Amino acid sequence: MTDPLVYIAPCGMGLGHAYRMLSVAKKIKNAGVNVVFSTYSDAVELIKKEGFNVLETREVTYVHDSDGSISIRMTLAKGLTNIYNFSRQIGDEIYRIQALDPDIVLSDSRLSTIIASKMLGKTVFLILNQLRIIMPSKEGRIKVTLGSIAEEALSETLKWLWTRADKIFIPDFPQPYTISAWSIDETLNIEYVGPFIPRWPEEYPSKDEILSELGLANKKIILATFTGLKNEREMLYNLFLKVIEKCYFRDDVFFIISKGNIRGNSIVVGKRYMIFDWIEDKYLYLKAADIVVTHGGHTSVVEAIVYGVPSLHIVSKNHTERLKNAESAAKLGVARYVTSEDISEICHELWELLTNPIYRENVSSISKEISWLRGDINLAKSVLSYINKSSRYLK
Repeated sequence: MTDPLVYIAPCGMGLGHAYRMLSVAKKIKNAGVNVVFSTYSDAVELIKKEGFNVLETREVTYVHDSDGSISIRMTLAKGLTNIYNFSRQIGDEIYRIQALDPDIVLSDSRLSTIIASKMLGKTVFLILNQLRIIMPSKEGRIKVTLGSIAEEALSETLKWLWTRADKIFIPDFPQPYTISAWSIDETLNIEYVGPFIPRWPEEYPSKDEILSELGLANKKIILATFTGLKNEREMLYNLFLKVIEKCYFRDDVFFIISKGNIRGNSIVVGKRYMIFDWIEDKYLYLKAADIVVTHGGHTSVVEAIVYGVPSLHIVSKNHTERLKNAESAAKLGVARYVTSEDISEICHELWELLTNPIYRENVSSISKEISWLRGDINLAKSVLSYINKSSRYLK
């Protein structure tokens, strides 16, 4: 009899899905169970860097305008390509799952994996933080009406497809701290298991020790990490640099910036900044940070809260999921946000986060309250429990 195997398929758009599933994969691997990944785009490189086997599949994605915001028109124009790639993804997943015969399949926001698993009669757990799709608003009553009808139809179709999974795990905090509450249908068979994070705050030295080791003692650290799709992260990085060059900051403020280029390895060091192509251990710098700047992705939002760091989220008005995430964090009093259309406000927002202690107090309080909730451990336990109870391993 072969050793047990878990097949993990995270969405490859951005790195948040791959990051959180890596944290689960490490727990499963440490228990002596084999793991193989299936994904696409930059997520492939990230998973390889962590030493896991990964099968690359075809890319399904949205398209950005020249300013980095999501282009509905261009995404729809690419629709046939996405539909073709999605259908090929299903074929790839059917072939691979059938050939590897895993004990269980984990899909992080991958419909193709759910469809393939159920066609093959495989148990599949779904990891998802956005059950509901909200389209960007459009001007004009007719367009709004048509958009609302399309949105409702798409949401109901997706909900039906998502619920083909045997169970849905939400990598979020329970109420009243749920970041994705706006998107969750509480009537479904879901479980809030908590965030999936590869490394937790207590695994590192104290903030002061880290700053001393980095040669940044007594500095106020603003950590800016730009992930997402290539055009998007490049746009945000360039916008951020352009704005902060005009900001006035005290001499003790120091910027640590990651371009999010996982294939790069350059570091530029200045008097008041360090700019990395890619930060190998971003959690070390997150532990040392006074503010973290992100694009409002769900993983980024919950990581900042877990580490007790106030955050500034720079999001596009057209990216409704991230805008809703940022709004949720702001309502908790742990973050502020600006849209990429209002970047002139970045200086003011950073200053407010630096000087108003309420944000640090709020996020520290919530961080302590939810520190026991380890989503990666909880999901790994559910997976291992299922494998142990599987009839193929019963003696």
